[in-house]
Amino acid sequence: MEVLFPAIYLRNASECPPLYTITSEKPADLLLTRLPIDFSKPIKVDLPISCAGAFVYWVEYDGEIPDTRVKGREGYFNVDPILLVRPRVPILSSDLVINPKRDLESGYVNLPLDGISMLTLVSKWMGPVSGWRAHFQEAKDRGYNMIHWTPIQERGESDSPYSIRNQLSYDPSMFDDISDFDKDGGVLKIEELIHTAREEYGLLSLTDVVLNHTSNDCLWLSEHPEAGLWYQLRDHSDG
Repeated sequence: MEVLFPAIYLRNASECPPLYTITSEKPADLLLTRLPIDFSKPIKVDLPISCAGAFVYWVEYDGEIPDTRVKGREGYFNVDPILLVRPRVPILSSDLVINPKRDLESGYVNLPLDGISMLTLVSKWMGPVSGWRAHFQEAKDRGYNMIHWTPIQERGESDSPYSIRNQLSYDPSMFDDISDFDKDGGVLKIEELIHTAREEYGLLSLTDVVLNHTSNDCLWLSEHPEAGLWYQLRDHSDG
């Protein structure tokens, strides 16, 4: 594409799905903004960003050789997520009396990153999903506002949540009512529990995506054994 004007480019460095409007002439993760040609005064650029993540930007301009562009030095910035959570009744009332219940208030507030108080729950020790409300209640009573779930996908031979047999399926052992798993792989039930944790207990949710923690009995690994080669077993005859 021929570009005959100064321009600033913005790319989502964290590979978050693009949620902003872009030009159809550029890749789907690249935002192009034209800059004015008059450089005698400061230039302000508004960048419509609507998803959190890390971003990289740079400025390009026409080179001395016709039909060439010169790319400037890259810069980076982060956009924090907007974490909406149910507010809680203060620990102390206006007359300094301790409130033991810590009930949730109506509406939502934005939880800053430095305000996160997170509890890790090991998925295989939580029991069936029918009993997860007890874990939510304990986390709420202890003052946490976010749960870190260890991976809840199907575990492999070692039974570790960090050794996954199937990255695309929840572990069926979590569902005491097997019909919750059979109809959609447990997706609706997990979504229901995450919604319950947020709305009834004021708890946001976070989990790991560790794609390289794959069990030895993973079907995908048996179909692609080259993905699991250990460097010490590699044939070095080719140098």
